[in-house]
Amino acid sequence: RGLGAHMLILLSHLGWGTPEEKAGWLDPHSITDDMAAQACPELAVIVGGHSHSLLQTPLQVGDTLIVQAGEYGKHLGVLDLTLDAECGKVLEHRYTLLPTEGVPPDPTLAAMLDLVREEADRLLEARVADLPAAVPHVTDGPSPMGRFVAEALRQICRADLARNFTDTPILVK
Repeated sequence: RGLGAHMLILLSHLGWGTPEEKAGWLDPHSITDDMAAQACPELAVIVGGHSHSLLQTPLQVGDTLIVQAGEYGKHLGVLDLTLDAECGKVLEHRYTLLPTEGVPPDPTLAAMLDLVREEADRLLEARVADLPAAVPHVTDGPSPMGRFVAEALRQICRADLARNFTDTPILVK
């Protein structure tokens, strides 16, 4: 807001779930979109993902709207907002979910996506490191591989914190 923003929108990969759904997650104490809305009431909208939730209507936490359009591009969510021009507050909203089945792909975007996939395949084939020993990966407890990848990403991104969700955060002091 100090730079002139009138409203704040969070594009999130935190997820959302009912308490029953969250109880079955690997980390049932994960921070979710609704928790982010509670912690940051200045957010006007959270466009969320990760949990593959298909919200037919926006969730509202305080003044924050939370929308999620399901998984794998099966739906397109359209959120129309009427804003107070002075402060950016949402006065009205309309949310529509449009199914994408049967909609032909845009040829330009499809060609671009093919190029991106080819480049990703090429990069994924590149050898990036040789490890002196096998690094196991587990999903039900601390994972040496997860910790290794989190630390590598932390270094590449020059971040102070990295977290593998089955392990404790890696914090640089």
